[in-house]
Amino acid sequence: MMKTKAALAVIGCFSFIIQAHAAGFDTVPTVDSWAPSSGEYQVGANPKIVISSSSLGGSSTLNNITTTISETAAHFSDDLENLGLNFSVVNGGSTNSGDIRLSLLNSYNSSLGDEGYIINVGNTIDISANTTAGLFYGTQSILQVLKQDSGHNNVPKGRVEDSPSLPERGIMIDAGRKYWTKEYLKDLIRNLGWNKMNRLHLHLTEWNAFRLASDNPDFDGLAALAHTHNQILMNWRLLPRNTMWSLSRKLISPATLSCWGITAKRMRSAATL
Repeated sequence: MMKTKAALAVIGCFSFIIQAHAAGFDTVPTVDSWAPSSGEYQVGANPKIVISSSSLGGSSTLNNITTTISETAAHFSDDLENLGLNFSVVNGGSTNSGDIRLSLLNSYNSSLGDEGYIINVGNTIDISANTTAGLFYGTQSILQVLKQDSGHNNVPKGRVEDSPSLPERGIMIDAGRKYWTKEYLKDLIRNLGWNKMNRLHLHLTEWNAFRLASDNPDFDGLAALAHTHNQILMNWRLLPRNTMWSLSRKLISPATLSCWGITAKRMRSAATL
């Protein structure tokens, strides 16, 4: 009997959550604040991503990597194209119905922090943030909502305020004990960005295998299915600059020799590992 009651309670709670989000701004993770209004935004006939005139040339630096708002807009355009939506990127100017505007805030909003954002959805969509990292997360929320719409054209009107509750959000991949393909890691990076996570820890060396080749001739043949230090650096630089990647190398012991921690304040699509 107790199990039956518990199951009913869970089902009832789940139903309530579904109903609460059905007419709202449904994203993963759920946004902090959603204030709905009547009607829906609809993608225009010749839609544009407009970079706010006050933000032209704007950039943000996190983890010693600088990205520009132009890079953020260009990547957002690519993401929208994957949904079958052709948005052009425009520097400055006015917005028309169906357009999307990206803006860096003129003064720092401490409640948003470095990764938070505000979205105002009316006949146009306005995404604003302290940093390009925040703008990126705002674009991911819009992409999620558009993807759920049957025609990928409509977003409920209202206002969103959102920021992460944890400074580090991500996973670790143990490549020392199991080999993971580059294709899998690229897809993983994109999925982390989609879910607004900002850290991927790649554990590359273990007694089972050594994935990172050493330049020291004493260790020739040690690495199995490995990439050299320079290859990893070179290929990671091919990632879009707005991924905000930071690489750090740590020597942890003679046995494992090195371990790489890779963080992404803003994870976008991966190019080549």
